[in-house]
Parts: sequence; structure tokens; C-alpha cells
Amino acid sequence: MKKDPSLDLLNAAAELGYEARGATGDHAALKLWLRMLSCTNQIEAEIRRRLRLRFDTSLPRFDYLAQLYREPDGLRMKELSSHLMVTGANVTGVTDELERDGLVARSSSPSDRRSWIVRLTPKGTPAI
Repeated sequence: MKKDPSLDLLNAAAELGYEARGATGDHAALKLWLRMLSCTNQIEAEIRRRLRLRFDTSLPRFDYLAQLYREPDGLRMKELSSHLMVTGANVTGVTDELERDGLVARSSSPSDRRSWIVRLTPKGTPAI
């Protein structure tokens, strides 16, 4: 089998994660999947870094606020949990932080006294 010269370059690239370094005997589809996963992880890390530096926020907080932005009437906490694919405890923790920062407001649901509806406040609404 002819040696692929790009393999040496790939293996020498310290910034690539281990997943991106496929061996010559690996199946092509697996190599591709692992490289795409590595790229996804690197892109997400860069997005997290930029959100932190430019806006002093985290990706989970941004995602949370983006979900509420799409729903002007607000969302129940359980719906938020489903949209964000996280546990109710995670939503409660982020809601507490964002409410303390004045970006969201919680109100009891008119149809179900056990649930809360969360809405963006004027401070939490982006000026686009």
C-alpha cells in the first residue's frame, strides 16, 4: 500500500484532537466521522471563547436566551428543558442566574399553578 504523505502532517498537528488522527488501516467512513467530530469540537470551543470574550456569557446562557427570543410569549420551564435538551435542574440554575441579572422574568402559569413561564425582559431582549 502506498503511504499517504498527509498522514504524517496530520499526526504532527498538535492542535488536532486524538479523534482526528486516523490510522491508515481505519475505515474511510470512520475516519471522516472522527474528523468531522473533531472539527465540530474545535468550532464549538471557538464559539464558547468568543461568547466569553465579546459578550461575557456562556454558550448555555446564549442558547437559553435564544430559545426565549423565538417565543415572545415565553416558555414553561419544562418546555425550555425540552428545547435545550437538559434537565429541569439545569434550567432552574440558569434561570436563577439570568433572573438575578435581570435578563429574564418568571411568572406563574395562568393555566397551571405548578409551572412557571419564563420570558425575556427588555434588558434581555437584543437590540437588533
